[in-house]
Amino acid sequence: MSYRRFDLAAALKIQVAPLATVATVATVSRAAHESVATVATVAALPTDPFEAAGRHDTVSFAPQAAPGSEQSPEVWGAEDWQAYFDERAAVREQDGRLARAEAERLAFKDAIKQWLVLNRVSPSDPRYGCAWCDATEQPFNVLMPVLTRGGHVWMHDQCRSAWHASRRSQAATALLRLGLPNVLGKHLPADP
Repeated sequence: MSYRRFDLAAALKIQVAPLATVATVATVSRAAHESVATVATVAALPTDPFEAAGRHDTVSFAPQAAPGSEQSPEVWGAEDWQAYFDERAAVREQDGRLARAEAERLAFKDAIKQWLVLNRVSPSDPRYGCAWCDATEQPFNVLMPVLTRGGHVWMHDQCRSAWHASRRSQAATALLRLGLPNVLGKHLPADP
């Protein structure tokens, strides 16, 4: 393999594009200007997305695909979850050299995380208070945003851990209903 010597002089002769150009005035064709559908579409857009959508602090159990994801949760049936669980357990057992029971325990936690990614909650409106306890913001208990697809779920900092534990419990229950083995026993998933 041959190497080329770095040429500092050539590297400093980089051409820089102009920072800005003058914009031209846009023209609208007569057909688009007179289109009733265009005017109706623009008029129908909500001014406040939370008001138009209503209160969204409940959890939807309907499967939701992650944007840009090739994995469609509609396709993730019981067999798919079992295959995911088996694959994660096998990787941890073989590559991680873990005992089968420990590998399955960690694979179940992986499945919980995957379920949470595919089944995100809808955004909530901070005007309605905490998504967990429904209380409004107070000086000693402020609402904090938790990022979700399409916005934020608003909750008190003190409610966050209970909300996350509830979500993990929902995921574990859904996965058990789909036929994954109960490798956690009576213990609910405690860590994220």
